[in-house]
Amino acid sequence: MQRRRNLLSKPVAFFAWVAVLMLWVCALSSFVSPQYCKYFGIVTLAFPFFLALVVGMLFVVLLFARRWWWIPVLGLAGCAISIRTYFPVNLPSEAPEGSIKVMTFNVCGYGNKAKNDEGINIVADYIVRSNADIVCLQEAYMYPPKMYQETVSYICNTYPHADTLHIGDNRLTCYSKYPIVGKEYINEIGANGAGVYLLKMPEGDTLRVVNCHLRSMQLSLSDRATYSNMVHATEEMELTDTTSRRLLSKIASAAVVRAGQVDQICDYLKMHEDENLILCGDFNDSPLSYAHQSFRLQGLSDAYAASGNGLGRTFNKDAIIVRIDHILHSDHWTAYGAKVDKAMTTSDHYPVYTYLKRNK
Repeated sequence: MQRRRNLLSKPVAFFAWVAVLMLWVCALSSFVSPQYCKYFGIVTLAFPFFLALVVGMLFVVLLFARRWWWIPVLGLAGCAISIRTYFPVNLPSEAPEGSIKVMTFNVCGYGNKAKNDEGINIVADYIVRSNADIVCLQEAYMYPPKMYQETVSYICNTYPHADTLHIGDNRLTCYSKYPIVGKEYINEIGANGAGVYLLKMPEGDTLRVVNCHLRSMQLSLSDRATYSNMVHATEEMELTDTTSRRLLSKIASAAVVRAGQVDQICDYLKMHEDENLILCGDFNDSPLSYAHQSFRLQGLSDAYAASGNGLGRTFNKDAIIVRIDHILHSDHWTAYGAKVDKAMTTSDHYPVYTYLKRNK
């Protein structure tokens, strides 16, 4: 037995180093814009797989090459911040008195017009019952126009202030309990983009609320089925090299477009550095992405990483088991009790909310 361990020791150590280096590459690639190399947008998506591989190698090392235990431990320690961002663990804490509730929600056409037994739009009723102080919606459109107006009017019975940014066929809407005194567009590419609402706060200053719906992966239903097959490694669908390359090329190309949007938003953030600001929306990208990393480098904090728990999956279809909807904020605020509400399943996204307490 001891002889077998001696023979396996060096090969195990070698593969442990390979797993660690790949994990580090995934973490560091979030600092590189996909505009320089479009496949960096794919590398970051592999982070959870290599994280699982390093954890698995830790057990293998302890069994067959114990003296190399420090290799996977070093690998995990070197990515501690990335791991915490991706899979945060926080002690539960009640939001203090005076906190405001902020929610972001890609409503997918107000839940594709779904209604409850009382004939009320399910998403609209959820927004009203949420009692959030600021609600940012993406894909907040609905046809026919009459049904859309009825839905908006129902929500506005609770929210005295509302405004919408029209981006292609998309609508980015803000419902607020605070006066909306202005709005600005940051960028627009097709049906994706970002804009800002200016809210007059009780403290007398202006809160800038940036609502984003960044470029999606542009995957068709068949593409999603292929992606699911790749992730789960099933044999339900025969994957050819051509199919895989086409799918990866689509994801990578979308990451390039998204990076351009992110750079424009960061330019806006630099113009309003040190101002009271909340940035939220559907990033269509993970917590370890160029988008998320770029916004954090502008001094913003992730409310979910600071006060949420677990993976926090926000897209509830296919194999995209990751948090792609986010709430970030300036250091004017401290986050409490961030949560992904998985009880709300009418849209293809779960809503994300957090409580923010103003810092003195």
